[in-house]
Amino acid sequence: RQAGRDPRFTGGVVGAPTPGEAYGQALRHTQDNALRGPLTRAAARAGVNEFAWAEVGEGYLIQSVSTTNDGGAQLFTHNHAKPGDPVGPHAPYHFAQVVLASEDGSHQITLENETHARTPISVEQLDAVVDENLDRYDEDQLKALAQESEDRAATARSDDAAPAEIARLEDFARAARALAAVHEAEHVRWYFTEDRPEHALAQREVDQARARARDAVRAAAPVLDDKDQWFFRAYSKRPGESAHAVNAALLSRRSPAVSNPLTTVALHGHALRPDRRTVRFAEQQHTPPADADENLDALALSLARTGLWNHANGLPLPTVTVTGHGNRSRASGQKRAEAVGKALGERLARLLRTFQDGAPGPHVRLSDFTLTLDAQRVRRATDPDRGRTVTVDIDDHRHTSPPAPSRPAPGHPAPAGEPPRTEASAR
Repeated sequence: RQAGRDPRFTGGVVGAPTPGEAYGQALRHTQDNALRGPLTRAAARAGVNEFAWAEVGEGYLIQSVSTTNDGGAQLFTHNHAKPGDPVGPHAPYHFAQVVLASEDGSHQITLENETHARTPISVEQLDAVVDENLDRYDEDQLKALAQESEDRAATARSDDAAPAEIARLEDFARAARALAAVHEAEHVRWYFTEDRPEHALAQREVDQARARARDAVRAAAPVLDDKDQWFFRAYSKRPGESAHAVNAALLSRRSPAVSNPLTTVALHGHALRPDRRTVRFAEQQHTPPADADENLDALALSLARTGLWNHANGLPLPTVTVTGHGNRSRASGQKRAEAVGKALGERLARLLRTFQDGAPGPHVRLSDFTLTLDAQRVRRATDPDRGRTVTVDIDDHRHTSPPAPSRPAPGHPAPAGEPPRTEASAR
């Protein structure tokens, strides 16, 4: 709500603040950094960076704070938080979802991916796969595997098997022969000492054979790029093991994915829900029709989740206004409103009990919600069906109105060329 009252531009908008350099420098772990202490104390008060701690179902947003160049372009290339970090593209953000926590609440497991990674699998990783196969199979075994796969591919082709299956067998055979060729090239190299000119030629053959083997192995058994892989990661409340410390990597040698990082907790359930639902009635009907069950169930679920989220985050519970309508009859509208209010309340009470079962109190109860019943007589509806409805309006108390500009006091007009001063009252 406080952020909603802030009229300033947000990041990514032209003209928005991009304090990456100043903020990143304050993050540095250097002896002469006098700004780190005040920043750490501010982070502790706000619950961000190393003091951010998400619960199960919530997540971490590690946001890169950008800089700008002389032309005003937004940049994520300079990581001022870590001197010596190479200049180059960094991820604008990284997200980690908490899926498991220890019983004492000091450790947790997150689910993450590297969708912001842009580099393919490295040669070193592929070399490790090649070496593992070379250690497991000798040259004769690899040639036998290749022959077996070629025979199976020929049989599959004669049996009109699926093209994908034939291609898989052929790729496997090529990979086995390419690995066998590496064994053969390495055997030739061993015949020559490093001081002989033939050794350099033999080494070149080994390098070329390994390159062909890497390509063949990847074609036969595609390896996912980092950007397509999901993984679990553990964090704890111990120094240096928080989500911020691990992803910022300020005290490690590796280059982090983010630059000038700001770590916050991303809460679940904060998305705004539809603020109005309509229940339609037939003529002379005053109880909710059967086809309204799905609508009422969804409405109760939305109210329960919104109410519990608001309660957990210090906001008022949603208020609900149920307005019944009747064609030339306010009494009909009142009956419909009471019926919908009763049906909605029963569903909401059940959900609140279910969602809070086993959780420590105090619990949110149906009586904690403010439900207002109203009725209106529809006099001139061109469509009679419009006069046989009940509308349910919800105020989730998350909307914030921008502060209205205050007018200059009488006799004290705003100076020419300056906008009137805007004031926001604290609630």
